[in-house]
Amino acid sequence: MDFKTLLFSALMVFTSCCKDKKPEEIIKPEVCPTDRWNVILNSSDLYFYPLSFLNKDTGYVSALTIAEAYQQYIFRTTDGGNSWIIDTARVSASTGISQIVPLCYDTLIGLGHSVYKSFDHGKTWTNIYPAHNDDPIWDICMLSSSNWILADGTCITRTTDGGQTWQEVYVGMAVFDQLSFPSSTTGYAAAGMYSDYGGSGAIVKTTDGGNSWVLLNPEPWKSNHTDLKEIAKLQFLTEEVGYMFMHGSLYKTEDGGSNWTLINRNITAYSKDNAHFFNVDSGYVTDIIHIYFTKDGGRTWECDYAADSVSNQIIFLQFMQSGEGFAITHGNINQVLKKTFH
Repeated sequence: MDFKTLLFSALMVFTSCCKDKKPEEIIKPEVCPTDRWNVILNSSDLYFYPLSFLNKDTGYVSALTIAEAYQQYIFRTTDGGNSWIIDTARVSASTGISQIVPLCYDTLIGLGHSVYKSFDHGKTWTNIYPAHNDDPIWDICMLSSSNWILADGTCITRTTDGGQTWQEVYVGMAVFDQLSFPSSTTGYAAAGMYSDYGGSGAIVKTTDGGNSWVLLNPEPWKSNHTDLKEIAKLQFLTEEVGYMFMHGSLYKTEDGGSNWTLINRNITAYSKDNAHFFNVDSGYVTDIIHIYFTKDGGRTWECDYAADSVSNQIIFLQFMQSGEGFAITHGNINQVLKKTFH
């Protein structure tokens, strides 16, 4: 599966979800502000992918040409997104860097069909996980400069020496696509979203920094003798408190994932990149047309942004600890948007 196929496979998930959603079930805001988010990058020729920041000033985003001729670029900012330096990434279509994580100013880790490392701001890349198969790696969590956890297909894989050696620490039945570590010892992984674009989900948990994992059998699904649905987003704010967007609803746990309470049955995220909570009360979500904000733990939501047309869909939504928020749209004009909190 090449990188463009991976892109369109992911977009199929969003599109199919929207088609299944009845119009009256989607929140329709009476008033949606138009001045809270500003465009900082736009292109009709490039697809932008998730941003990652080293600090409040230095960040990276990869971009892929829409044209038939394959070319990938790395955009770098040193002023919080006000201006960008563009580098041509010398990677093949079979490599495809879909996510970048900066280790320091010039050293980057890239995720695609393997794990790659660059020492020159993303111009050249070296495969540091050559034994990996061709399936995409969906997520990475860096607990330290050398201890990394991967959502690696149906496996969770770990390195303790910065990518020199790798070890499978858990093997499941569905594809793991996201990780959430609220502390250096306790972490969670969610599976199921990209398993033939449907089916059952799963949550596994570690309490020893990723060395060992256990499959959770949470309530109320345990008592109802039903499976978890496709988990779009799983995020833990503390070792005990977490949120889960699943099948058009929002759930919350306060005991480390053993029991979940339905918070809202009318709010939807379609992937792990569509929602983010700052704390137990405040968070954002996009239904790919609007961006919503909650101040009461997801019980009620107000509109914060609306795309200028239904053809421009909000695919990625990310926030930094310093408060800046970023959104990426794909459509007639592909954009990177920024919101700054004061």
